[in-house]
Amino acid sequence: MKWKNSAAMLPDMKREYTLVGMRHFCRWLRGSSLLLLVWTMQTTVHGQELTIAEDKELIYIGGLSPFILDQGDVEASLTSSLLSYWNVFNGYRPNGEFYSNIYRLSLSDNIVNVSYGFDQDGKWDLGAEFRYTFRRFDDAARNSPFKVFSGDEPSYAGFSYLGLRFRIAPFDNIPHLTFQSSVLFPQADKSKRSALGADHYQWSIYGTYYSTLTENIGYFFQAGWGFYFPGAASNSMINAAQGAAFLSFDILANQLFLIPGLSYSGSYDGSMQSLSQGLFGMIVVQWQLGTKFSLNIQQGIPLIFESQQPGVSFERSSFSSTALGVRMMFDN
Repeated sequence: MKWKNSAAMLPDMKREYTLVGMRHFCRWLRGSSLLLLVWTMQTTVHGQELTIAEDKELIYIGGLSPFILDQGDVEASLTSSLLSYWNVFNGYRPNGEFYSNIYRLSLSDNIVNVSYGFDQDGKWDLGAEFRYTFRRFDDAARNSPFKVFSGDEPSYAGFSYLGLRFRIAPFDNIPHLTFQSSVLFPQADKSKRSALGADHYQWSIYGTYYSTLTENIGYFFQAGWGFYFPGAASNSMINAAQGAAFLSFDILANQLFLIPGLSYSGSYDGSMQSLSQGLFGMIVVQWQLGTKFSLNIQQGIPLIFESQQPGVSFERSSFSSTALGVRMMFDN
């Protein structure tokens, strides 16, 4: 479709979200709620008195935690996200006429992580990751982001990645500093990998650090680099830089925590030419029941959101990013 004025289109777009969007959101939330209910019914949670500033195992943001499991302990988590924004393509036709077309990219990654503590000193653990993806590149930009779950073209869905995750705390004198590495292997049919955005073999390295300011206030840093190696349908190498900083506030008797922060992400091609840059304000609300169960919701707000690719731009006002996370801890 022709793109004239994105600000003028936004009110109409929001009205169109109301019926279609809520229907697909209810379907998405129903599936997440069912899994949450099953996990809750199968687990006995002990209501211990523990503040977020007293134990780093309470911190869990976007699937990353500075916590290393003790030997025999198990950590299981589910993170379900929905990201959507407009891609604007500008250029000239052979006759010299300028054009500007806009498309909506919507992406939902649903990630299950299960980790097990192998080391008797609690210095490292190992886990597996399973990822199921919904993706839609829609030429009807005013469509709701929730249409990614509709099942009709051009929506695609499938088991996209399987991987391993390794976490280690190597320094006895800095126990709150941990390093994490994950390797992901594409699992979707080769005919669907490009449509799912799941063609690259991925290797990521992260560092996380957690400490306290007061009894009820802590802070959390994370930084990492990802390598996206060429796959069957893609011959390009992509590098991804990420970093984030958060403050954690205990606002309701060790049960409800507010975690604001800033997150940066940047992508680069194989020759380290910038492809995109983003700086986002983050708000995380986490509900904690003892030390064994946590539920959080995460919202991203774009402060900087830019494409460095010729003829391509992102419409910042169209951006939306929400993630739901649940985590269970099982003692040996």
